[in-house]
Amino acid sequence: MKNTVLISILLFSFIGCSSDDGDAVSRVENVIPTDFTADMLYDYPDAEGLLTASQTILVQTVLGIRERSQSSGLALATFHESPGALSYVRAGTVMLNDRELSLQDKRVYAFEPSFSNMSGIDFESGRAEWSVSGSEDVESFSYTFEGFPAELEFESNVNDIDLSSNYTLEVSGVSDADSLLFIIAADGDFVIKRTDAAQSSVTFTAADFAPIRNSDKGLVQVTAFNLKPEQINSRKMYFVNAVNVNSLINFK
Repeated sequence: MKNTVLISILLFSFIGCSSDDGDAVSRVENVIPTDFTADMLYDYPDAEGLLTASQTILVQTVLGIRERSQSSGLALATFHESPGALSYVRAGTVMLNDRELSLQDKRVYAFEPSFSNMSGIDFESGRAEWSVSGSEDVESFSYTFEGFPAELEFESNVNDIDLSSNYTLEVSGVSDADSLLFIIAADGDFVIKRTDAAQSSVTFTAADFAPIRNSDKGLVQVTAFNLKPEQINSRKMYFVNAVNVNSLINFK
């Protein structure tokens, strides 16, 4: 049975990234904290619902050439027992763009691509159309959030990082976004920095890397997202439309 880690936005980036790349999948499974929840990324203490639509891109480097190898439309939804709580309630059937999310461990709803449908949910329309059938805890509702950020590209070295030195992580192509998340993860931990969309790079210091200093391999992710809080029936809901770019990385 998958736990919350496997439905996190970080692991979504690499599930099934290559049918014969067992090392890539095992590396990702080993770098994310076992108690990871999406609330660690999108942290809003008054949230009573978090519904995230994400276009996730995996970039791999082969013989020094950076390649865009996979893009998948993913989704995650949680409905909180109380504002900001990390325990959740059922909400019936949850749909996004006519695709049903499955109920996972800890009452988290997620859509994951399969090997037969690696493209996942279609966001070509630029809209995330949510439909929730409801339960005794959550009233039924439908909601459409329009507008995804533009696709990002790495500008900095994402092949290897010297964890004893400062490292600047930079992306280009930032457009139509509110905010950015910069994440480096390894060995069950991660470091994260948040900026507004006007700042397309951040610097991680050697001190920032303390939680992952003894790691050999990990992953890098930059997420551009738009956020829209809404009062839906009696609940404060946060809707997120995101685009992220990811790369497996070596540490030295």
